Amino acid sequence: MWKVAREAVISWFKTTLSTRLDDKKTGVIILVMQRLHVDDLVGHILQNEGDSWVQLDLPAIAEEPQRLLSGTAVSIRARSAMCSIPSGSLLTC
Repeated sequence: MWKVAREAVISWFKTTLSTRLDDKKTGVIILVMQRLHVDDLVGHILQNEGDSWVQLDLPAIAEEPQRLLSGTAVSIRARSAMCSIPSGSLLTC
């Protein structure tokens, strides 16, 4: 990813997106993205604001079985790149 494009995304995040929260103290931003560069938006956020963010890293291919917990009711078990969500049940991989 070009440096100019990375800087433009970071600038947009700081000056536009982050200013649109109704309540700056309790508002939530959920950022879902594929990492493209160590200095992309996620890299910038984790380096500069990492203490106030929670990072959930879901690799496309789990190199070893892993159990991921989200909240109190959802359990995600990753074994491979193929995942499905049966109607009315938990994510199974």
